[in-house]
This record gives sequence, structure tokens and C-alpha cells, in this order.
Amino acid sequence: MFDTLITRLFPAALLGGLALYLLATMLWLQPLVERRMAEKQLTPACEVALETEQESTPLPENPQRFQLEMTIRMLEDLGADQIPILREQLQFARQKLQAMSPRRLRITNIERGTICGCSADKAFGALGFGMTFHVASARTYTSTKINSLPQSTLAFAQSGQCGDLPWKG
Repeated sequence: MFDTLITRLFPAALLGGLALYLLATMLWLQPLVERRMAEKQLTPACEVALETEQESTPLPENPQRFQLEMTIRMLEDLGADQIPILREQLQFARQKLQAMSPRRLRITNIERGTICGCSADKAFGALGFGMTFHVASARTYTSTKINSLPQSTLAFAQSGQCGDLPWKG
């Protein structure tokens, strides 16, 4: 009885079509949607957030460096460049100041894009089959995890799993 009911409700052609649709969704549609979503939404939002965070992070305080900068400015104002002995001392102080200056606290646009692309991939990986259901339903079903993709992408980028952020360390 159930055999005939199941075969009437789900004929072999319908089951085959559903299987092909699921296969096409998993192999072709899902990567396409993920790539476009990352390209158009997630990566640019992540890049803007990282750039804002980078620009709002002040340089670390270093009293010795500040004192050396003030000494160099004072010597320059007094005309120490004109006296050979003081010129050597001033040059030495500039080299010392350069050695004391903080290491790289900025990242380039390429590094920022790479970090955000990697974090978008990790955010999609953390969804599991949630993205497959979203794509297979012709994007009519949207879980809360998919709505929080921009936040999770930024969280992966800030965690350092996709590359170090110099201003964090």
C-alpha cells in the first residue's frame, strides 16, 4: 500500500530530477553564490572595517622615542647640521630614532583583501550545510547564520586565523 502511494507521489523521474537539482546545487550553484556573495558583500565590508580599525588605532606610546624626537628637533633648530661633530651626532640620533620607531602597524590593500577573502571562506565553511539549504531553496530560506555572515567574517579576520594584524599585537 505504501509502495504504491510513494511511487504515485514521488515518481522515478521526479526523484531523479530532485537528485540532479541537489547535485547541481552542491557542485555548481553553491560555490557560485558563495563566490559572488563574498565578492560583492563580505570582502568589501570586511576591508572597510579593517581599514577603519587600522586608522583608529594609535601608535604605541614610547617616552624614550618622544624624548629623542624632541632632542633631534632642538638640535636641528640650533643649526647642528652646520657643525661637523654635531652633524655626526645628529645622524646617529636619527638612526637610533629609526630603529626605535614601531615596526609595521599598517597593512596594504592586497594583504587586507587576502585576509578578508580567507575569513569569508572560513565563515562559509563554518555554516556547514546551512548555505546548501539556502541555495537549494532558491534563496527563500535564510537562517540566522547566513544573516550574520558579515559579522562572522569580520570576527575571523580579527581573530588572526587568516593573517596577523600588526595593530593587534
